[in-house]
Amino acid sequence: MQLYLLSFPLWILFVVLVLGGALLAAGASWLAGRHLRCQPDENDVGVAIFQMVGAIFSITLAFTISAVYEEFENARNNVSQESNAIVTLLRLSKELPEPQSSTLQAALHTYTQQVVEREWPLMMNGQPSDEVSKALHQLWNLQRDLPENNHTQQVLEQRVYENLQNLTGHRRIRIFDSREQLAPMMWGLLLGGGFITVAFAISLRTGNNRSQALMVGSLAAAICFCLLLVMALDSPFSGSLQVTPDAFDEALKLFQDDL
Repeated sequence: MQLYLLSFPLWILFVVLVLGGALLAAGASWLAGRHLRCQPDENDVGVAIFQMVGAIFSITLAFTISAVYEEFENARNNVSQESNAIVTLLRLSKELPEPQSSTLQAALHTYTQQVVEREWPLMMNGQPSDEVSKALHQLWNLQRDLPENNHTQQVLEQRVYENLQNLTGHRRIRIFDSREQLAPMMWGLLLGGGFITVAFAISLRTGNNRSQALMVGSLAAAICFCLLLVMALDSPFSGSLQVTPDAFDEALKLFQDDL
């Protein structure tokens, strides 16, 4: 469901979820004001409960936004580190003798291009690309065939091995990041907490039906916007607010400059 919603443009989700939620809550508040008549002592009890529920929900929501934003930034940084490993391997390949140098550069170019063209669209559904896996396997085969005739070549082979290991690890983390999402129980807590908070705001009457409808609508819009932000950040490789392959595009430009 989350990935399906993120397939729509962000502005459409904003209009439907945020503005739609605000209008729905404001309309519910206006209707409640015409039919509910609360006594002052009932409002006092409701306000005390509302403050407790609101505090718990706001803390939970703030913690969730902070957590998913941190995971989003970690995914972005991991992509940058993977592209840095590609660039480092490209520079190391230029120190190798022929034909190993040209063969390794061609394999690195294939891997980078396959990541951008094949694997990135698949990561929207948390799927890896078989072509990228084959390209990575080819890189490991080339590493095993590197010459070690002297100390310089041995050091160079070791550095290639270390950076190729980093490349493999960052790719594995990138695939895992594309699959990770908030637990359904956590989503239930956020949605349920938001609904209860807005419901309390509707049930506590102020006497001015129009102004309360406006305040309840504003509260619902703020909550819906925060939930939309959580949903967008929770899937770093899906939707409009996704991690882009710009770092890999920059690496591809380096290959083109060497041609």
